[in-house]
Order: sequence, then structure tokens, then C-alpha cells
Amino acid sequence: MAKKRLNLRSTMNKNQETELPKKVELRKSTKNLEEVKEKVEAIHKEEVAAPQAPEPAKKKTRSPRKASKLTTDKEEIVRITIDLPKDLHKKLKIYAVMNEVTIRNHVVSLLRKNLK
Repeated sequence: MAKKRLNLRSTMNKNQETELPKKVELRKSTKNLEEVKEKVEAIHKEEVAAPQAPEPAKKKTRSPRKASKLTTDKEEIVRITIDLPKDLHKKLKIYAVMNEVTIRNHVVSLLRKNLK
């Protein structure tokens, strides 16, 4: 496949004709460097004066947030995936928003009702 040549000459010529905007000078802050150094040294002195004991190694446990996703009312949770037509999914989302319920809770309640 041959490489296509791009004609950039006219674009480059246009860019050379226009003037660039003037540089804007940045405002310099007027901080007292001595005061900043003193504050930094004071912070470091506090850290040295009160060394913190190393924390003991923690056992790996699941966070409460993850645990709540895995179990509901002491029931074990299993994940499933279903494919829905786009229009049905849209209707489901609208229903969930209008009734202030999550899609998951609505589907679970429908399944429980129908599978009794």
C-alpha cells in the first residue's frame, strides 16, 4: 500500500502569516519564604518528637461494604447475567426510576413472586 502524500504547504504558510497572541505574564506570589520554612520545620519537629509506633499487621478481611454485597439477610448471593432487548431494558430502567427502586430489587421481587 503506497503512502499518501499530504499537502501541508498551504496550511504552514497560513500559520506563518498570522501573529501569535502576546505572552501573558504570570503573577508571582508574595509569600514570606522564612515564615514558610519555619512552619515546615515545626511540622517536622512535631513528627520527630512524637514517633508513632508501627501498626501491627492486620489480617485480610472483607470490608463491610463487600460483605453486604455478598450476603443479604444471611442469604448467599449468586450472580447471573441476562441479555435483554434494548427497549425492554429501557422500560425497566424507567420503571425503576419512577418507583424509586433499584433494578436488582425489582427483578428479585418479581422472581420471588413468580417462583412461590
